[in-house]
Amino acid sequence: MPIYTYRCEEGHEQDEVRLVDDRKKDAECRVCKGVASHVFSIFRPKKDNSNVVEESGMKVRYLHGKPEHVYYYRDVLCRSCGGKSYVDCSRDNEYDPSVASCDDCESSDVEVLISVPSIDRFSERFPYFDRGLGMWLTSKAHRKEMCRKLGVEPVDGDIDMTEEARKAERKKEADKKVYDDLQNKIDNHPGYAEYRRLKDRGWSPEFKHRRQK
Repeated sequence: MPIYTYRCEEGHEQDEVRLVDDRKKDAECRVCKGVASHVFSIFRPKKDNSNVVEESGMKVRYLHGKPEHVYYYRDVLCRSCGGKSYVDCSRDNEYDPSVASCDDCESSDVEVLISVPSIDRFSERFPYFDRGLGMWLTSKAHRKEMCRKLGVEPVDGDIDMTEEARKAERKKEADKKVYDDLQNKIDNHPGYAEYRRLKDRGWSPEFKHRRQK
């Protein structure tokens, strides 16, 4: 169905998905609840946002205006019912996985899964260079034939990266434990007593690699 633009007397604009025969019927403005009339528009006028300054302090230029809302949809695994859902993880136009919840049981005890594109999407963009096989492929049949000749199994569809993500999380926790143990030794171990005394007196060493001059 086509999309039409409507504008109220206050100047608020909005898009509506309608049938061609219903395009001239007035709409209700989502902002002021007034009457919004159909306006003929091939291209939406650009908004002057050339001087918009974000919280980060950077000046940003938006060609067609800043989007009202940005959605971050992710696959999540519910720890309560074991179901998988594809839910919105956005809050205040930012990615925030803490707001995700299961579509089935509405539990917030969910794990955000790593998104991996399906290899079937390549079917629309053949030929492409497969880095795993090290050759150009012209079709799905060609990929299967090359895999058969090389004695490998092609992976079709989505790849489950859940276990790899958990391994990365465990490694992150192990690295943090090593760092915390070292920091605890620096703060409390008798072997670092002289180091702590020098630091308390204002000593600020410059550590350099042995190859640095």
